[in-house]
Amino acid sequence: MGAKFRFGYCRGEQTAAERGLRERVAELHGCIYLYADIPGLGPQGWFEGPNSGEPFNSSLQSRVIAAAERALGGADEVDE
Repeated sequence: MGAKFRFGYCRGEQTAAERGLRERVAELHGCIYLYADIPGLGPQGWFEGPNSGEPFNSSLQSRVIAAAERALGGADEVDE
């Protein structure tokens, strides 16, 4: 299995609806959205897609984050 490109890190609690929207956006772009409550770090989420190198990774990240922002009705707070 090839390397994964992780991006769009979000920290903090998310509702089931917010996670569902992010998951659907990710799926539409050939990615997945992961969310976990990590001991010592707290709840976090991130997108994961194929690592195709540059400029493809930056393009994928831009498209997914923009779509997530639209789906969530505003700026999606991410720590790129």
